[in-house]
Amino acid sequence: MLVLEGMTIIAEASNVPEDVFGFIMNIFKAAGDVMVLPEDKINEAIPLSSSSPAFFFRMLDSMAQTGVKSGIEYKDALRLAAVAMLGSARYVIESGKMPEELIKQVSSPGGTTVAALSAFDDFSYETFMQEVSDRCIRRAYELGNSD
Repeated sequence: MLVLEGMTIIAEASNVPEDVFGFIMNIFKAAGDVMVLPEDKINEAIPLSSSSPAFFFRMLDSMAQTGVKSGIEYKDALRLAAVAMLGSARYVIESGKMPEELIKQVSSPGGTTVAALSAFDDFSYETFMQEVSDRCIRRAYELGNSD
């Protein structure tokens, strides 16, 4: 939100007049985009939006540290990774293409990207990310029940 690229998730309450809800939407749109989800899905959206910047920052730091081990200065490695992440995210949104299609688009058969992606399979990346999400959601419910 600090760079006007945030995503606010709100639930529409049936007892809120449409004009008031529209006003609320406009307030949040000042800091980025707004998505309306059913109230029972707000916690499930936390790892996708609210907590995910920390995940991206951790990933960027890890990528930059790998660059340092290869002899690239941290600030340069961080910028390389961050700009690649920014452009990739923008392309997902603007192209309307699914990630699987985009992965194929940027991967040459037998090339460096395919070799690197094999580590995602070897280390069960999707299982790891599901656990990250599950822990985040579980904690959101715990916090919601701590009255």
